[in-house]
Amino acid sequence: MPDKPLVLITDPIHPKAVAQLREQCDVLIASDEAPRSLQQLMRGAHGLIVRSQLPADVFDDAPLIRAVVRHGVGVDMIPMQVATRRRIPVANLPGSNTTAVVEYCVAAMLHLRRRLYQIDASLRTDGWDPARPIANRLGELSGGVCGIVGVGAIGTRLAAVCAGLGMRVIGLTRRPETLPPAFLYSWATICALRADHWPGLPPLLPAMMRDLIRSRSSGFE
Repeated sequence: MPDKPLVLITDPIHPKAVAQLREQCDVLIASDEAPRSLQQLMRGAHGLIVRSQLPADVFDDAPLIRAVVRHGVGVDMIPMQVATRRRIPVANLPGSNTTAVVEYCVAAMLHLRRRLYQIDASLRTDGWDPARPIANRLGELSGGVCGIVGVGAIGTRLAAVCAGLGMRVIGLTRRPETLPPAFLYSWATICALRADHWPGLPPLLPAMMRDLIRSRSSGFE
């Protein structure tokens, strides 16, 4: 092994992080995400930082690889079975994207609630007078209801932000007793689905919807 190990990064990351890595490693940032290009770069890499989907055979021609880190939370971008078979350690960064996801959810709610896309287009083409009536017909997030499907770190942070905006928050979780104070209700206490916004986690929906249907069919309120 050379004096410094070579770390390959699939996509650009923050310059400060790159500078910190370069104190201990040689760093190479892939110029594109093409599988063939990535496989060629992997031949000399000792470590891999992942921000995009890896091809299933990414480790086939990577004799030096010693560790893989997902620059994010989920490891679905990494062929885990192959890494396990090759005894390559895989790590992730829990909580690293919590703020980004929460901000996106709030931005999306504001964008839709306030019809920002429609107002922006009208302002640019027609001016303020035609755009103003669009805003007159819209409501505020404050006083509305936000339903959160899957109450983990992201859902908990989002609930606090929504509560700070004056929204009522309800959450769907397998363990309603763990809901933090920002949640006024758990899903099981809601008879009708009346939330205005439902930031959700699709993989959790089937089992949770089944639980909801059972609770409603049994008359639980």
